[in-house]
Amino acid sequence: MSDILKYIFGINRTSRVYIRFIIETLSVVVIYIFWLWNINGLETFSVFAHTCNAIIWLCGYRYFGLHKDSLRFSNLTSYLPVLSLSIVIGIAAVIESKWYGQHFNIVPAILFLMLTLNTVVGLRIVARQVIRNQAEIKRDNVLVYGTSEVAIDLYNAMAFGKKYNVKGFISEMHQNISAIAGLPVIDDDDIGSFSTKHNCKLVVLASEVLSKSRQREILRKLDKLGLSVSSVPTIDRAFDYEVQLKSIDPEDVLGRPNTIVSNSLIQAELNHKTILVTGAGGSIGSEICRQVLQLKPIKLIILELNELAMYKLEQELSEYLMDTDIKTQVIYKLGSVVDDVVLDSLFRNYNINIVYHAAAYKHVPIVESNVAAGITNNVFGTKNIAEFACSFDAEKFVLISTDKAVRPTNIMGASKRLAELVIQEIAKSSECTFSIVRFGNVLGSSGSVIPKFKAQINAGGPVTVTHSEITRYFMSIPEAANLVLHAGALANGGEVFLLDMGEPVKIVELAKSMIRQHGLQPVIRSDTRGRQKRDNEIFIDYSGLRPGEKLYEELLIEGQIEETSNPKIFKSKDGITECLDLAASLERIKVAIKNDRPNAIIGLLLELPLSYRPTETEQSTKAVACQVAQAGNMGTEVGMKKQYPVSFRTDENRHSLLRNFFSSKLGFWLLHKYFLMSRGMTLGVRIIVLNGQNEILLVRHSYTNGSYLPGGGVDHGESIESAARREVYEETGITELNGLTFLGLDFNKSVSNRDHVAYFKAHTSQNPEHRNALEIIDCRFFNLQDAFKLIQPEQLKFIDENL
Repeated sequence: MSDILKYIFGINRTSRVYIRFIIETLSVVVIYIFWLWNINGLETFSVFAHTCNAIIWLCGYRYFGLHKDSLRFSNLTSYLPVLSLSIVIGIAAVIESKWYGQHFNIVPAILFLMLTLNTVVGLRIVARQVIRNQAEIKRDNVLVYGTSEVAIDLYNAMAFGKKYNVKGFISEMHQNISAIAGLPVIDDDDIGSFSTKHNCKLVVLASEVLSKSRQREILRKLDKLGLSVSSVPTIDRAFDYEVQLKSIDPEDVLGRPNTIVSNSLIQAELNHKTILVTGAGGSIGSEICRQVLQLKPIKLIILELNELAMYKLEQELSEYLMDTDIKTQVIYKLGSVVDDVVLDSLFRNYNINIVYHAAAYKHVPIVESNVAAGITNNVFGTKNIAEFACSFDAEKFVLISTDKAVRPTNIMGASKRLAELVIQEIAKSSECTFSIVRFGNVLGSSGSVIPKFKAQINAGGPVTVTHSEITRYFMSIPEAANLVLHAGALANGGEVFLLDMGEPVKIVELAKSMIRQHGLQPVIRSDTRGRQKRDNEIFIDYSGLRPGEKLYEELLIEGQIEETSNPKIFKSKDGITECLDLAASLERIKVAIKNDRPNAIIGLLLELPLSYRPTETEQSTKAVACQVAQAGNMGTEVGMKKQYPVSFRTDENRHSLLRNFFSSKLGFWLLHKYFLMSRGMTLGVRIIVLNGQNEILLVRHSYTNGSYLPGGGVDHGESIESAARREVYEETGITELNGLTFLGLDFNKSVSNRDHVAYFKAHTSQNPEHRNALEIIDCRFFNLQDAFKLIQPEQLKFIDENL
């Protein structure tokens, strides 16, 4: 039967219309014969009467348009032509009964009319259901949340479409109604079991009475059940009744309310003042401008380097001012915070009271590749505008910082931490009130994961996540800007304000939620075992941590946090350093920037008390993440009434204690025996790595004193050349090894009876990374004279012979 249906659906529409006409005509002929038999008309009716009846059927069929109706979309209205034709046939039957039967008998004629009507309509209803059942095989099963008229209209639209098949309705008051259009109405507590039973992956919100808070609760509940959620749709491409569902905002799924509060403190802080916002075209800067403008300062000065961003903001704010009675003068200045001429003009001409400094290069991979530009803008730009604020007697200066400044692993974070030190140093001797506001990611900002994920989903995937365990804190842009204004109003000088970012979010879970909210199903590509992607699926790929990227972020460097009058703002005297010759260090960095020496800049950053540690190996990062996870997700600080995320605390001593133990004779003996017993190889590698300054690369291990040439063991099935390159990278981060040359094999019986070492020589122009692994304490280049004093005796022979 299914093969016949597939054949019929596969032929063209004209042929299908003829088949329908033939079937309906044969059915009416059977009824006609039955009618004649009941009134004894088989013998009395002439050939002329039969011919007239056939002509009436054929002409009526065409005149009333029974051949034009589309069975898939047929409804009560579309059956009216069938009724009209049946009435015409019934009237003809009455006349013929009187003419040939010599008496007026209306009952058989009405019976003929009703049988004709019911047969034709019945056949069409059956055909419609067969067509819809065939379509349902390819459609996605969905649930509709709500029982209002909007929900009914949605059901009707989907019934005619080719994409969705409604299996039921969800109602919080299901006891009032048990079924709609023959479909069950279920309670929201039964969604999980019902969706599993009927293979429903999508819920469409079509309720007009849900509050915003209740909608967030529903979204979080459905997301935990693994169900996609879409909002009340619009009918798109109405000619074929396809429904285009609206996606849900990620903010709603994350469940973080967009809380914006304006109080008298902020009003008094900004009213009748002249406000300068730097980086005003960015996500945070532009939102600060919007909220500041609502508080009616005398002047709002907008400083932005990007012309397009300035243009968009100018268009928006100009339109806002036209629609309100706000008389604030808005001044737009195109320029950079490192430009003395621009800043001198602003501060000299406008008597600026408060500065919100949001200008910064913030995209980690880009700043990582443009060290000089990142430090110039983020550090010296901050220093420049802060000094102008002091010189021209500004009242307050608020630096907007980032959680990446806490124990940074990238240039962007290190530059922001150094900018914090600059502000804290200037604050010590200034009449201007300086403060720092530090927070994490904001939802939907330029370069954040949410716009990126949206674009990847709309393109059909895959969605790329750097690591399965990477987590971030999120808050909305309006909330972050509002809390910055609150923090600035609370500032007394020198504080670091930390914003309550809520609970950390796993990025892969955020990606899954966003995919579900687009009506699709997320699938980790590595879990598919090579199978093809289905139509309703989006793959998620793990791309690996980018240079300088952490698995997790923190907000507090050291010390304790204190509560403020705002429950979402905390403050700390965080990271203030004493006896630091910052001016000399900045001057050295400036010289390195002028000479375009990024490696020298990085070296100088490492010397400063920034806790800057460039990217660790993935294994080291996992170990640190495990330590943080084991410490617990929440903890209680001394002197506080509530619990705060573990990101506000740190454990500095764990690595040092382990290193101290393994540096002892007992620790070295135990660890060395463990290495000899556990490894399966009988061959190791050591590499003499030289740079252009006639220096040699040495590595210090935590489990032994002294320095070694980089190297390690050869894995099973690995070539010694590959092992040499791998070991150098794992221990020092260097990927460039030019002219790798095999020098010879040494049997080192003093270490182990099975320990053979293959020696290599290579050159590189790269500097080693500062390591923070348990095994590797340090790696650096030494001049040859110093190296000979540090190197282990068994390695001297090959160095002597090859240098």
